[in-house]
Amino acid sequence: MGFFDKDILPEHVIAWKWVYMSGRDHMDLNVRIMAQWFVQAVLDSILLFSFGLYAAQYPRGIWGWDGDSADLYVFGTTVYSMMLLAMSFKVATITYSWNGVSWFFFLGSLLLYLIFIFTYAAMPASGSFYNVAVHMMRLAPHWLLVMLGASVSVAIDYIIISVKLTFFPTPVDVAVEKSNIIARRKRSSSSRDSSSASGVASTNATALSSALGGQKVAPMSNTENGGGVEDAAAAGDKGQMEEPRDGQKDGDEDTYVVAKNV
Repeated sequence: MGFFDKDILPEHVIAWKWVYMSGRDHMDLNVRIMAQWFVQAVLDSILLFSFGLYAAQYPRGIWGWDGDSADLYVFGTTVYSMMLLAMSFKVATITYSWNGVSWFFFLGSLLLYLIFIFTYAAMPASGSFYNVAVHMMRLAPHWLLVMLGASVSVAIDYIIISVKLTFFPTPVDVAVEKSNIIARRKRSSSSRDSSSASGVASTNATALSSALGGQKVAPMSNTENGGGVEDAAAAGDKGQMEEPRDGQKDGDEDTYVVAKNV
């Protein structure tokens, strides 16, 4: 999924060449970042395991409405399912651009997991794990735990990301946000202009048809009109950003970003 991910538009990367400082200065992969990931992974593991352990012990491991209980295999598979869904959601939170390939791998990984546990649980050679998947899926606490664990884990991630981007942004973070804002403005402007142009063309065609005595006249498309609408929308919102100078703080956007024509 990361191979197809684009956090900044190509034209903005060309205009703001200094954004390559993220790789040059090891801003995304260094000892501090790796230590942060390690600590967060440990905390997420403790959180997910605690949810499952508390649910398995209270009330005395009874998960079914008919008094059905959750054994070690149901408990372990439920905790693993919580972890898998939480990690999938984490990948989704750091993905900027979604396309067909991204959705294929995101949903495909979850589907492969379901196919694996159901196939393995149906094999007599699985031993004590036989029919565990079917037994686990029919228990309501399993679904509640999976959704609760993944939701809480992702909520914590969003809080951390929001605090970082709000109070401690880097120059590259500001560039990514500005690029996304410009892209949204272009899409919105292009959509409005296309709708307006289509409406005007349809009105003109109706008026011309009436003048010609009821003959049908097809409205001209944007391409036939010269494509001026899209060109104007694309050229009307070009922002420029200057590379941060030495000695300026990363946390203050006004000290290192000069935005023009926004």
